[in-house]
Amino acid sequence: MTSRQPVAAPVTTTTFPAAKVPKTTISDGIYAVGSDVAAGTYSTTGPRSDMGVCAWTFLPYKGAGLGEANGGSSTMGPGYMQLDEGQIVQTIGCTWTLDG
Repeated sequence: MTSRQPVAAPVTTTTFPAAKVPKTTISDGIYAVGSDVAAGTYSTTGPRSDMGVCAWTFLPYKGAGLGEANGGSSTMGPGYMQLDEGQIVQTIGCTWTLDG
C-alpha cells in the first residue's frame, strides 16, 4: 500500500497599486481637491519673482475654460486660500502649502 502526500495548492499573489496620497504642497497646475491635493487652508509667501502676482481660480470640472470659472482671487504678497473636498482649483504664480 502506498501513501499519498497531499498536494499543496498553487500560491497566487496579487499586487495592488499604492494608494495615491493627495499633495499638501502645490504650484502651477489644475488640481482636484481630495484626490490630487488635500483639502484645507493653504498659505503662500507670495508670487514667484518672475510672476509678480499669484492667482487661483475655481473651475466646475477639470478641463473647464477660465470663462467657466466660479470664483478665485489673486495676491501680490502673502495669502491664504481654502480648498474644500470636490473643488477643482487652478493655481499660477506661487507655491501653496497646507497649513497644519
